[in-house]
Amino acid sequence: MFAKLKNLERLSLSDNSLSISTTFKVNSSFPKLISLDLSSCNINEFPEILSAADNLEMLDLADNKIHGHIPNWLFNISNLSYLYLSNNFLTGSIEQLPWKGLRYLDLSLNQLSGPIPSSIFEQVNLTYLDLSYNSLSMSTTLKVNSSFPKLYYLSLSSCNINEFPEIVSTANNLEWLELSDNKIHGHIPNWLFNISTLSHVNISHNFVTGIERLPWKDLQNLDLHSNLLQGLLPPPPPKLYFFSVSHNILTGAIPSSFCNLSSLQYLDLSNNSLSGVIPQCLGNSSNIWVLDLKMNNFHGSIPQTFANGCRLTTLNLNSNRLAGSLPPSLANCGNLEVLDVGNNKINGTFPHWLATLSQLQVLILRSNRFYGTLGDSTTRLRFTMLRILDLSHNSFTGHLQTRFFRKFQAMMSGKNNSAEMKYMGDSLYKDSIMVTMKGFEIEMQRVLTIFTAMDLSSNRENDGDIKRHGPESPPGISESSKGFREMSTGLKALNKSSLKKMKMKMGS
Repeated sequence: MFAKLKNLERLSLSDNSLSISTTFKVNSSFPKLISLDLSSCNINEFPEILSAADNLEMLDLADNKIHGHIPNWLFNISNLSYLYLSNNFLTGSIEQLPWKGLRYLDLSLNQLSGPIPSSIFEQVNLTYLDLSYNSLSMSTTLKVNSSFPKLYYLSLSSCNINEFPEIVSTANNLEWLELSDNKIHGHIPNWLFNISTLSHVNISHNFVTGIERLPWKDLQNLDLHSNLLQGLLPPPPPKLYFFSVSHNILTGAIPSSFCNLSSLQYLDLSNNSLSGVIPQCLGNSSNIWVLDLKMNNFHGSIPQTFANGCRLTTLNLNSNRLAGSLPPSLANCGNLEVLDVGNNKINGTFPHWLATLSQLQVLILRSNRFYGTLGDSTTRLRFTMLRILDLSHNSFTGHLQTRFFRKFQAMMSGKNNSAEMKYMGDSLYKDSIMVTMKGFEIEMQRVLTIFTAMDLSSNRENDGDIKRHGPESPPGISESSKGFREMSTGLKALNKSSLKKMKMKMGS
């Protein structure tokens, strides 16, 4: 069949399981072939049929099982402009690149080692370069004769870099910069601030200590989490969409300029030493999807005016010094999936009105000053999606009836047993919560959508413990031999198979 395709210029066989004859000569059958896509084809070695493809300009072998070194004959294909070899099992070092017209080079997610050759940085036509997640090394003082005049995407994540590479300083058209998972230390250099075209910067998981300003006017995504950043939180760029500085040592209050960010959708300031009150404007915003301020020193009240049309999916304020009541305006946040206000000083009766939030899956009120009964003979809570409920260490009292839990469908039905194993959140943010396991409070850094749990322990005041009322415990809930009042000393799983899967995942 292929012998008749003499005029074929582009061929894509991606996402198949192919068997390729190594004696088949591409050039003899496809003399005009310039583009070949064999990505995700279950190939386990470089097909030598390509060695005669003299006119090939684009080659995509990504997402296969190719192992071994990059063969020499590949460097002899002089017209290559686009080369995609990511997500394979390539080993060995990268040779000096002979191509003069190379535009795209993606070698990420392999097992390549050794120094990054200087010839890569002399590719004046290069627009896209991804060498991330190999075992490469790079001299940050490398002197080359290129200014990367066309480069807009650069990823050097996990490349054993210990300082900001000055080779980037002349990439004046750079829009996307990934330097995460390295060993970079010190302050962010001024020359990086001078690259005004940047829209995405990820320097997470390094040892960066200082950031005095954020002058990038077009910046949309900024990820600086898991560093050693100290000092005050700098005013944000005006077009910011995603901002994470979690797991640092930042102090002071949230600047009022955050109120002017009309595009902000993800704000993660968790695990710092920030203080002051939470600006009311963060509740007024109808654009924010994720607001994660846990593990800080914020005081005062939770913003009281969550706007109509509120788009929040996650509100995590755990482990601060917040007081007052839970704002009823949270009922405006119809998409809310995670509400965690544990370990604060919030008071009031149980917020039954939260049952109007049809998407709520995680509700954590532990270690606050809530009081009163959870329900009476007329109360039926319609938390149909709720999977994780933690009301422990409060002052709730009274009796609980089976009917109180009858609408907890996600907990009771076990429908999640066959659900796909995935985490809550999306590609930009994964939810994390504080839970108690065997008496120890830990941070669950990822929350599986099949995990169901309830903790009502340590509620003792006035009438004593929360007590079981009626002849039987709620269906689907595991009851201890000492009765419902001791349910969940620690975190009890409502679905044993879900918990088993969770433990296996946590142990991997």
